[in-house]
Amino acid sequence: MIELLLLQAMDGHQIHVNKDAIVTISEPRKIGRMGTDKFNCVIGLTSGKYVTVVETCDSVRKRMKEE
Repeated sequence: MIELLLLQAMDGHQIHVNKDAIVTISEPRKIGRMGTDKFNCVIGLTSGKYVTVVETCDSVRKRMKEE
């Protein structure tokens, strides 16, 4: 069964991410943040792509354990 985690993208859209596809959860770098303060966490996926979300990384980790 696929377990999806509902997150919010920088532009306000909702993103459903397969929990099994998440390989990294990290804080964004302070330098070179693409000129924005809108995202708080960078999520690396098994596909090699990244998703930036407004939730904090602590919040994402907590929700992964709860849901």
